[in-house]
Amino acid sequence: MTLQPVQRSEALPHRLDLPPGIVHLWCQPWPLRTPGTGAVREHLARYGAHGGAGAGIRLGVHGKPELESGPAQVASQLRFNTSHSHDRIALAFARSVAPGVDLERIRERPNALAIAARFFPGAESRWLARLPEADAQRMFHCLWSRREAVAKALGENLGFALNRIEFAADAAGEPVLIRAGDEDPAHWQLHHTVLSPGLIGGTDAFQLTLAWRGADQEVQAFCIPSPDTVNSSATPPAEQDPAAAPAPTPAP
Repeated sequence: MTLQPVQRSEALPHRLDLPPGIVHLWCQPWPLRTPGTGAVREHLARYGAHGGAGAGIRLGVHGKPELESGPAQVASQLRFNTSHSHDRIALAFARSVAPGVDLERIRERPNALAIAARFFPGAESRWLARLPEADAQRMFHCLWSRREAVAKALGENLGFALNRIEFAADAAGEPVLIRAGDEDPAHWQLHHTVLSPGLIGGTDAFQLTLAWRGADQEVQAFCIPSPDTVNSSATPPAEQDPAAAPAPTPAP
């Protein structure tokens, strides 16, 4: 499902409310070579997580971050996931589901078909090989980002993503999940979009995918642009008009 719209926010609000049934998705600048846990703790403090900015974070078996209260959480426990690419970081927060998020900088990959032939399921690599070059490049990023997001929602690693997750083309030629390990793919929700430089600043576009297992949720997506574009008069693309999206809900 295409994730639209994405709201442009000048800064992270001091306090946020996240009731069950809603997923918050953030994309913001990420200074290179800085730990992603810093951004996570900053958000946790604003969501009122126990311990705030000092909340304990541990890594699961395959590196998925979680609060130290562990995976057997009560329904109100905050679940989160992160992904970073180049100079941006994406963070997903929810209470009713365990989200997985993937962020990929879109760039030319001359060896995309070779990578797909080596690591993707055979049907996927043949699908890419039949596409025109520009379409194959776009679809390679789509498939990579979607399988990473599903694997991360499950707390699995890249090996699982490449060997046990599979997509096929729907009637419109877009990827649809047909295998997710031992899970029923019909139980999965995937949301995706491309973040343009006009929305996030800089010169690069990014593929962003959000996934979770379970019932549909309302997704509220927010983007904090690069500092040098915060005061810019540039208007985000019409298809990502921030005026059409709900603002983050301040906590009372």
